[in-house]
Amino acid sequence: FLVKSYEIYKLIFNDNQNHPCLANTLNNIGLIYYLNGNLNKALEYYEKSFELYKNIYTDNLNHASIALCLNQIGLVYKSSNNYNKALEYFEKSYEILKKVYADNLNNADIALCLNNIGLVYDHNGFFNKALEFYQKSYEIYSNVYADNTNDPHIAKLLNNIGLVYNNKCDHYKALECFEKSYEIRKEIYAENPNHPDIANTLNNIGSVYDDKGDYNKALEFYGKSYEIRKIAYADNPNHPDIATILTNIGNIFVEKGEYDKALECYVKSFGIFNKIYADTPNHPDIAFSLNNIGSVYDNKGDFIKALAYYQKSFEIKKKIYADNEDHPSLNLSLNNIINVKNKLFQFILIL
Repeated sequence: FLVKSYEIYKLIFNDNQNHPCLANTLNNIGLIYYLNGNLNKALEYYEKSFELYKNIYTDNLNHASIALCLNQIGLVYKSSNNYNKALEYFEKSYEILKKVYADNLNNADIALCLNNIGLVYDHNGFFNKALEFYQKSYEIYSNVYADNTNDPHIAKLLNNIGLVYNNKCDHYKALECFEKSYEIRKEIYAENPNHPDIANTLNNIGSVYDDKGDYNKALEFYGKSYEIRKIAYADNPNHPDIATILTNIGNIFVEKGEYDKALECYVKSFGIFNKIYADTPNHPDIAFSLNNIGSVYDNKGDFIKALAYYQKSFEIKKKIYADNEDHPSLNLSLNNIINVKNKLFQFILIL
């Protein structure tokens, strides 16, 4: 439909191909491709839109439309795991937006851009920088939505800030942020308590207790998250969020020494990932799931099965990291294989 609209607009504006309607339509087509996961096509249309915006606003390149288009291109690069390019575009967008809204920097577009810059620093492990940008974004959103503190943007920022604190092992502050986010999301989704955002926050609260070694509390919150996700994704039981929470619950059972329950969770998680990545079986999630199953058999003393799963995991990782033979994940798998072989050898000697 949008492509047809674009063709119609081209005919309507035949004498003026540098028209905002054309640029906006290209941008919207890019958005549809982005939301459907077709990143190459999304980038293609966003870049066409960007070039058109530059031609339209040639006398004013510090225009909001140009800034927002740059931000969207940055999101495509982020989704493509090209974080350096993503940061480049987010920062360009931010510099323009600061000029556009120079008279009032408490603007939602600026807050969004700051959040995106924070996401890149967060991913790259620069937690102090991530925290700096998240907090700036949070402050702006708090001002923008001063009359409505139960806003999804504020809840999301609190969640992001909490994740940084958790990565910094500041569990008290992490828990404080997650609990605030949870309370806001409960208000937002009062009529839909089985919303994925609520499940995600419960998962994050569980992860704090997990990191603190309070496994019973962790299991409580992971369990709540799992129950909500089962309902939220009832039409899509093979959703990655369900596989992830099953893995988290499995990890807790391992810590508690309840290996049969851990194995049950890991096998379910593996089954879901197998279906999700049926067309791309050499995926890290599948490799990690196989490794987890192997670790349970290892802990149970079933070294033959443990070795089989460790080796399957290793074979997949070799393909994933073919260009990086020194990847830590490969070394981890190799160590697991060597250790379990040594255990098998010792077991044979005893016999």
